[in-house]
Amino acid sequence: MKDDKTGPSGQTKKASVFGTWTIAAIIGIFAILIIILAVITLGPPSGTATAADPRACSEKVIAYINTNLASPGETATLVNSTENNDIYTIWSRYQGRDLSVYASRDCTLLFTTVIEMNMAPATAVSPQACGEKVISYINTNLTSPGQTATLISITEKNDVYTIWSRYQGSDLSIYASRDCTLLFPTAINMNTPVATPVPTQTPKRAARPVVDLYVMSFCPYGTQAETVMRPVVDLLGTKADISVRYITTVGGQTVDSVDSLHGPAEAHEDILQLCIMKSNPEKYWNYLKDFNNQCYPVWQDATRLDSCRKNVTATLGIDLLKIEACANGAEGLTLVELDAAESEAIGARASPTLFINGVKYAGARTPEAYKQAICGSFDTPPAECATVLSTTSTASTGGCE
Repeated sequence: MKDDKTGPSGQTKKASVFGTWTIAAIIGIFAILIIILAVITLGPPSGTATAADPRACSEKVIAYINTNLASPGETATLVNSTENNDIYTIWSRYQGRDLSVYASRDCTLLFTTVIEMNMAPATAVSPQACGEKVISYINTNLTSPGQTATLISITEKNDVYTIWSRYQGSDLSIYASRDCTLLFPTAINMNTPVATPVPTQTPKRAARPVVDLYVMSFCPYGTQAETVMRPVVDLLGTKADISVRYITTVGGQTVDSVDSLHGPAEAHEDILQLCIMKSNPEKYWNYLKDFNNQCYPVWQDATRLDSCRKNVTATLGIDLLKIEACANGAEGLTLVELDAAESEAIGARASPTLFINGVKYAGARTPEAYKQAICGSFDTPPAECATVLSTTSTASTGGCE
């Protein structure tokens, strides 16, 4: 039998050497090679990062915390880590408690605060859909009365969504897991070197220095600064006028119009602390210590927060009903308005910000460094200034803004 075939015209057609199936296979091989080359050239899809080893990431996070966030003399230790929602959850033991923090899978971004949005998890939600859900959640649960956040844009990087929104005239960034179940108000880039503190300006001197520490009650950097300041307060007593001031904005004529970065719960606690400072000044710093140690870690759980606050005030002999009446009324509004006006006038927008005799402090955050800066602002330093306090640094140069 002949190997060639006769076509419709009667002409003889010689069969292809390769055959139809062989040609198709070669075309397929070329297509695969093109795809491989494209992947090699372009890398992974936009927003997708190479995952770090969970153990290595956990150790990096704990090292970062101990170097940059832990209070003087305190150390966090690793308990375990898990991976969910394209996010690493790292459990650590710190000050006798088990605490969780979160990291992006490439171990670039550290999240110290998380909000569970209680949405049904999915493999991934589109950026636009997640951005709209996040803004809806914020407007329903986190914004102050009469205020609204609007969506600007969404990007995907480090296996998380970065969502830019406009709120009260400012552009703010927040973060969400790619399945849109976890919301992170702030992120710390662990690959960015901690900035070297700028030298403090030449101090202004006074017979009794005025020291104002501007904070937000639920800002981790602010609570650390309060802890650092406490030994200085104990040492100098009334020889210096050391006060904690609160960074808020007041948009109306009631306490409900007070806005703080971490939401209404923080605004309420800011005012409560101002009322305690006014009515129980001798117990104020003890309240800060106990509240920051016991209540601040559970601030996102309203029931536990209220219960903890009741226990702390009862232990210290503070009349909580009286303090609540102050915080919910005209007296509390007046107190917080004064601090809001002062923080705006002096330019204190980040928690913590320290001013001594009106001069912004930019040195280390240690008891000894704070003491030296304050003692250097006396006309004649008192004998207590010769006492050396702790020089252990928290190295927490970050802030909430």
